[in-house]
Amino acid sequence: MRCSHIYRKDADTDDTCSVCGSYAAIEIYKEHKLDSSQDESRLHELFFQRVPKVYETLDPDVWEDLEDFAWRSANQNEKVFLSFCRAFVGVSGETTQSESDYWNVALAAEAQVRAYLVEKNIRLVKQDDFEPSLIADGMLAGRFIRTLQAHYGISVCGAAFNSQTLDENERKYQKALRIAERLAVTGCSSKDNLPYFNAADHLAGLEAAST
Repeated sequence: MRCSHIYRKDADTDDTCSVCGSYAAIEIYKEHKLDSSQDESRLHELFFQRVPKVYETLDPDVWEDLEDFAWRSANQNEKVFLSFCRAFVGVSGETTQSESDYWNVALAAEAQVRAYLVEKNIRLVKQDDFEPSLIADGMLAGRFIRTLQAHYGISVCGAAFNSQTLDENERKYQKALRIAERLAVTGCSSKDNLPYFNAADHLAGLEAAST
């Protein structure tokens, strides 16, 4: 089993783990690193190959405990990757009957991701463009998505992946990719004021519910 303890020791090191003596997994896929020209077709292949394979090597309990640290230590590219993973978990895999239905489902899931980010006070800075290669890089723990964030994201996706059919996973994946793209190019903060999500109203609702 791939070591999960090393990330508690130091998220950015390739040193051996003090618990089991194994190395961080960042070296495992070095030969597969992707450049920025990676297209969505290759990403699709990577996602459906890597998520179930890597998930089998991870301890879900350890990675669940690392949720807060994975987000808090993430850079902007890693936040986009983690947002994709969270969208994959949250979005419905049911068949939609029209393009309008498709986007209603996708925007509802996007709103859930935005709510999570706002509640955790995590800001996603608006980017000039969305690079699918970043998501692919995370599937390989490559150059841009560090091992901690890559494997936390895969651990999140893996649990949902294993509980769905292949067709459901395909539909979830396609919607999650579009959600990640929208989040990347629009950003996310406590100032969000969108037709389907108002950050101030959401936070006010949480405060009212707690009193």
